[in-house]
Amino acid sequence: MKGKQLFLFLFVVSICLAQNPDIIPKIHNNYQQINNFETKVKILTDVPNFRMPVKTIRLYYLKPDSIRIKAKGFTLFPKNGALPFVYLNRMVSDSVQADTVVENIVDGKSISYISFQDTNLIKSGKLILTIDNYLERVEQVNLIENADTISTIDFNYQNINGFWMPDTTTLIFNMKKRLPKTSGPSITNPFGSIDIGSAEDHFNNKARIEMIFFDMKINKGF
Repeated sequence: MKGKQLFLFLFVVSICLAQNPDIIPKIHNNYQQINNFETKVKILTDVPNFRMPVKTIRLYYLKPDSIRIKAKGFTLFPKNGALPFVYLNRMVSDSVQADTVVENIVDGKSISYISFQDTNLIKSGKLILTIDNYLERVEQVNLIENADTISTIDFNYQNINGFWMPDTTTLIFNMKKRLPKTSGPSITNPFGSIDIGSAEDHFNNKARIEMIFFDMKINKGF
């Protein structure tokens, strides 16, 4: 019981000490020198009852948050989740206030957990950013709704020209309804079939999209 009380006390103290974070404007300012960049992105998907071959697209970014892609055929690509600093651009421009800020030491690193509510990025729920205070970069973004984690985005970085740019971005999200399982026509089933599954099948339908960035060019124009 005493352990729980001590944890709660430290948790509350951490919030009180860090209600006015300056880490987000600091990270935002780090990227202000980037006016544009282009990169190739390899996309790997693991979505229930959905099949897309490994694809390589070309992505074009124009400050502050314009993203355009070139790809052959259909491509599943989450524009809003691929680049960590796009979140920061919108938050700073909209003057969004942090709802909760907690600073902690995790594996010897100074980490901030910053919670936002009622932002233009999400219609409902809460957005939580995990930030490495020393390296000044966003490590993870979680979307929480009704105490459940709807999606998680993990960012791994590469240092290009002094900027922390995405190396691998992994998006894991829960689908509210699983995609129906379909089968094509056959001799025994000439019209094919669509299996929407039972109500239980629509829970815990986790999907994964992995984006690997390479051949990146910063401020070269396009």
